[in-house]
Amino acid sequence: MWQRPRTQHIVVCNGCRTPGNFPFSKKQYIGNQVGVGSTYFLEHLLVQDYTQYHEDALTVLEVEAARRLGERNLWAFLGCYYLDGGGEKTLGAGGIRFTDFDGTATISETTIGGAGTGVDLQNCSGTFTFSDTNITDTSGVAFNVEGGSAMVAFTGLIAQSNNAAAVSVSGGHTGTLTFTPGTEGDDVVSATGGTGLQFAAAHGTYTFGQVTLNGGDAGIDITGGSTGTFAFSSGSITNPIGTAVTIDGGTATVSLGTTIENNADHSVVVQNMTGGTIAFSYGITDTGTGVSLHDNSDTTITFSGLLDLNTGANDAVNLANNTDSTITFNGVTIETTGGQGFAATGGGTVVFAAGTTNTISTTTGIGLHLDGVTIGNDGMSFESISVNGAANGILLADVTGGTIGVGASGAAAGDGGTLANTTGDAVSATNVADLWLNYMTISGAGGDAVHVVHNDDNASWVTINQTNLSGFAGQGVELAATGAGQMTFDLTTNTFSGSTGEESILLNIDDSAKTVLMTIADNTVNNGAGYSALALNVAGTGSSNAKTVTTLIDGNTFTNDSATAATADISNTAWGALNATVTDNTLNNADAGGTECRIVSNAATATVFLNLNGNIAGSGGGTYDLTNTAGTFKVYNLADVGTNNSGTVNQTGSLTNSTTAPPTP
Repeated sequence: MWQRPRTQHIVVCNGCRTPGNFPFSKKQYIGNQVGVGSTYFLEHLLVQDYTQYHEDALTVLEVEAARRLGERNLWAFLGCYYLDGGGEKTLGAGGIRFTDFDGTATISETTIGGAGTGVDLQNCSGTFTFSDTNITDTSGVAFNVEGGSAMVAFTGLIAQSNNAAAVSVSGGHTGTLTFTPGTEGDDVVSATGGTGLQFAAAHGTYTFGQVTLNGGDAGIDITGGSTGTFAFSSGSITNPIGTAVTIDGGTATVSLGTTIENNADHSVVVQNMTGGTIAFSYGITDTGTGVSLHDNSDTTITFSGLLDLNTGANDAVNLANNTDSTITFNGVTIETTGGQGFAATGGGTVVFAAGTTNTISTTTGIGLHLDGVTIGNDGMSFESISVNGAANGILLADVTGGTIGVGASGAAAGDGGTLANTTGDAVSATNVADLWLNYMTISGAGGDAVHVVHNDDNASWVTINQTNLSGFAGQGVELAATGAGQMTFDLTTNTFSGSTGEESILLNIDDSAKTVLMTIADNTVNNGAGYSALALNVAGTGSSNAKTVTTLIDGNTFTNDSATAATADISNTAWGALNATVTDNTLNNADAGGTECRIVSNAATATVFLNLNGNIAGSGGGTYDLTNTAGTFKVYNLADVGTNNSGTVNQTGSLTNSTTAPPTP
């Protein structure tokens, strides 16, 4: 009498000999022949450890789909061999295997487990429906599709705790696979071991309900130049031993609705893409090695949830060489020790969604590093950036597009972060389209506190506001503007103190610089190193380098202690005009033989146009030296300049009166 066998797998193959040609000595017939084009239903089949019941038989339950004279016959046998070319051939372990199958098959209320592969579709183009199917802890891949264009609708659960994939699709598959849980809200895939969901050269459409990947190396890998569409509606990926999500090559469209929690390798790697759209809908928590997106082109990547990254010695976010790609973030909270906080280099557009909160805190890792990238129209706004002991706190070069802003919502210095004890410049910004530093504390820089270079043809605007700068070995703020693009530079309501190096504020305008607009207002600047508190030098020769520099220096308190360096030292030796409005400042040089303010024109092609009004020098006993060695020196209301300022105004050379004030920025 036949009893329900326990078997390891089901095999479906095309091209087998007809059932009548098989020896039945080791098979038990459990199916019926059906008509052409009809569907065979296999119900209530428990597939598990067949050999416990039939030790003398091979361990396969074989379902054959034989094509003969245009007919399609579906048969089921116990046993594991069929005649192939006159010889007997055994099939390897597995659950349900279809090979070169182009018909229609439905399997319902079926449980598959044990050794081998659960479901194996090899180069199939048929349509498969799995209803109320459970695949549990197979030693091989639980659900495997290789090649073909099979259409699959799976309802049930795939559970994997062994060291194998829950789902694997490879070999250039182009069909549609849909995986739906048996009960809404339950998992359709649950992996506590193995490698999770694996796709290589997968070019079809793949849709998953809730997936829970928690254990082993269970993540999602889409590799091998895949061009398909992948949707994972919900679920979670938790602490795989490898990378949680890897997308490598191809032009895939991926929508990932799972949360990601990672404590080992990378949470996300996207690399070598040549197109496609990748969307992460929910937050990512990473205490491993962070997010790495590199060597992609023409790819759109979006993180819609918060990235909460604490990656120790590893970079938290590293974007590199993403040519013509757009990468969007909706909030980052970053902590590292030696790793960089947020690094984006080598091309692409970086977008921070408006209204999001973003913070970076590192020790010896660079906090923010941008080089050769474009910032999106909404800008890149950070509530704070802090480092302690890094080479640089903020390192920027050749950054175009929107505004990079730090500390805009602050109320006091330090709210925007603290850049402490950097071995080089605390902030280094070269050819940055738009940078705003607000409410920061910058202390103990081994180089400049803020070093700004502009040497290209693009416009640049840098603003430093409500920031405390102290203990810098170089300058407090240094600007080197030599590029033809317009430079706008604003220093407002900052405090400079404890300099151990050179000038507190050094502004050099030279070479190809054409138009420079500067506002230096309401700052408190104390230089204790024997240099000027403020030095502004305009230089450059040749009519092709003719320049117009317009500056407003207003409401500041400048202090220094030097017999040779004026408290505020301003000169024009260039081919071009310096429009200087110097008003309502307090200037003190602690050296009795020093001067508080020196303004010089010293080139035949130079013009100084000055408004000097409302200033106090040396508590009223200081001096202003206005000198025209060469060129043109015009002073607004020259006759009243001595009475309009507190202190002694010394005039050397030819100074002429102007009845109109110079332009301001």
